[in-house]
Amino acid sequence: MSNFSIYQSEDFIALFEQYKHENPDALALKLSSSKISFNKELIQQIQGWQKSKEKLPLWHNTSGIIFPPKINLEQCSSEITAKYKAQFYKGTIGIDLTGGFGVDCYFFAKQFDQFYYIEPNSELLQIVQHNLKLLGANNIIFINNTAEEFLKSITEKVDFIFIDPSRRDEHNRKLYAFKNTQPNVIQLLEILKKISNSLLIKASPMLDIKQGIAELKEVKEVNVISVNNECKELLFELQFNSNHSETTIKAIDLNEDTIQQFTFNYTEEESSNIEIGDIEKYIYEPSSAIIKSGAFKSIAKFYQLKKLHPNTHLYTSDKLLENFQGRIFITQNICSYKKEEVIRYIPNNKANICTRNFKDTTDTVKKKLGLKDGGINYLFACTDLRDKPRIIICQKLK
Repeated sequence: MSNFSIYQSEDFIALFEQYKHENPDALALKLSSSKISFNKELIQQIQGWQKSKEKLPLWHNTSGIIFPPKINLEQCSSEITAKYKAQFYKGTIGIDLTGGFGVDCYFFAKQFDQFYYIEPNSELLQIVQHNLKLLGANNIIFINNTAEEFLKSITEKVDFIFIDPSRRDEHNRKLYAFKNTQPNVIQLLEILKKISNSLLIKASPMLDIKQGIAELKEVKEVNVISVNNECKELLFELQFNSNHSETTIKAIDLNEDTIQQFTFNYTEEESSNIEIGDIEKYIYEPSSAIIKSGAFKSIAKFYQLKKLHPNTHLYTSDKLLENFQGRIFITQNICSYKKEEVIRYIPNNKANICTRNFKDTTDTVKKKLGLKDGGINYLFACTDLRDKPRIIICQKLK
C-alpha cells in the first residue's frame, strides 16, 4: 500500500473521524504502543486538518482532502492571501513553478484557460492533484519535475509565471536572499524573461525589500501583505517589457471584511519633509504592512501627522482620522519612565505594553514598572522628540 492510498482506506478514515479533534502530540503518545500501521500519516492528517481551519477554510471544510507534511502546510499561502493576489492576473496560459500544496495554483488557475503546476516531490504532487480535483479545478496540468528542468522544455511564451522558492537550506535553516533560495531565482531570471512578460515572486516577510529590488533589478511593484495586522508575505512583480522608472510599493492590510492599501515609492519617502512634534490627543500606530514597507515619512505626510521622533514610528495629532491604516489610541497620560509615576494611572497594575525606539525591551519595561499583561490600558514606551524616554498611557479606539 503506497503512502497515498493509506489516506483513502476505510480504517484510516474511521480513525481520523474518531480522533480529529484531539491534540496531535497527546494522540501520538497515546497511539505509540498501538498496532496501527499508519500512526504517522494519521497524526499528519489531524495536524493538517486542525491547522487548516483558519488558514485554509475551503480545504478544511471539503470532505476527502489529504493534508501534506507539516512543513508543506506551514510554507503554503493562506487562502485569503492567495485569493487576493490571484485577482490581478489573467490570461490563456500561466505557470506555478513551485507548486507546493497548491493553494496559490488553485486560485491562479481560476484566472487562466490553462495553468501548470510544477512540483519535484511526486508524493506531494499526487496529494495536490487529488485535492484540486475534489475542489473542481479541471484546467491544471500537473508536471512532476523541477522548475529548472521544466523551463528547458518551454518553447513558446506564456502569459504569467508565479514562483515561491523554498527559503530553507538542507539543514532546515531559514534563508532570505533570493540568491540563496531553491530554485535560485536570480539564476533563472534570463530564461524567465524570455518566456513570459509577467513574473510574480513570493518572498519571506523577513526579506529586506530594498535588497530584493536590487537583486531582481526589474521590479515594477512590491506588495507587502499582512493579514489581521501580521505581515505574511512580500510579492515582487516583474514586468519585463514595460517601462517604469521607479518601483511602486504597496502596503496591503487584509482583514475579514476590509482591505486597506497605502501606496508610495522610496524616492517620495526619502524626500518627504515631516514635522516632529510633542504627544497630542491621539496616537497613531501604522499597520505591520506599512512598517515593513518603510513608509515612515510618507505615512505622516499623507495623513498630516506629526512623528514623535525620527526613529520612533508612532505618530500623533489632535485630530481623529478614522480611516488611518493601523491602530488608533487616545492619550490618557504621559509619564516619565518611573514606576511610582506610572502605576498611579494603571488599575490592577495591568497594561498592554509596546516599545518603540526605546532603550529597554518590553519584558524589562514590564519588570521595572511592576506591571502585568492585560487590561484596557495600552502603554507605549518610546523616545520623544527631545530624546527622552516617555511612557504614553492610552486606550485603543481602533
